[in-house]
Amino acid sequence: MDEKWLEKFFQNKDLHPNRTGQSAIFAGPPNFGGRYNYDELEDIKTKNLGLGWIYYSLARLYKPKLSVAIGSGRGFCPILLAKGIKDNENKGILEFIDPSLDDDFWKNLEKNKEYFSNFEINDVINHTLLTTQEFVKTDKYKNMNKIDLMSIDASHFYEFVKDDWEHFKNKISDNGIIIFHDSISRSANPKWSGPRKVLLEIAKDPNYQFFDLKFGAGLTLVQKNFFEQSKEYIEKLDKEWTNPDKDLF
Repeated sequence: MDEKWLEKFFQNKDLHPNRTGQSAIFAGPPNFGGRYNYDELEDIKTKNLGLGWIYYSLARLYKPKLSVAIGSGRGFCPILLAKGIKDNENKGILEFIDPSLDDDFWKNLEKNKEYFSNFEINDVINHTLLTTQEFVKTDKYKNMNKIDLMSIDASHFYEFVKDDWEHFKNKISDNGIIIFHDSISRSANPKWSGPRKVLLEIAKDPNYQFFDLKFGAGLTLVQKNFFEQSKEYIEKLDKEWTNPDKDLF
């Protein structure tokens, strides 16, 4: 990613960070993640991607071979994930699933290819025009294993977020990470609190841990506790490590 690429990204007003709750403004009162008192011109001037930096950085950090993105209004998250994957140069692929129910934006598959080619990511992203419920019936889903990086940002109604989570949680690799967007809703409508409700359920499961980034409409990172990190485990190490000052590793 360079200045020229960022310039191209910001030329598309639909991709400005505050357009979909991605701005670098704290969630909650008084500004509610950029819903109020948001200086869009400043972000354009400084090319500040807000939460977009997280998407790109996670793709570079995890170097995923297989990534999945469920839902995106105009592709903010998938584009930045795909750009990170592209820059890794490790033949990673992003499967983008969106049925285009909000409007017709994603329904023209040839137009989508042209859209993605503007950001030089056409060779690392595949778009499937299906709902999650339809996608899980496909061979692609059945053969999908060890997802290293995933984002969930489709319908925000509880039953649909829950469905996305349940269908994919067992396909995540041990080191994989899941991104929930709109996890700190900017809407007073309780129907839009689906991501948070699902996350509160995940919080009760000792097999997972999560971390909130309280910017924009909220972003939450979820990962498996795939090795023991309990207090008892650490105390056991203290007893077994006979000479910790000498044997540092």
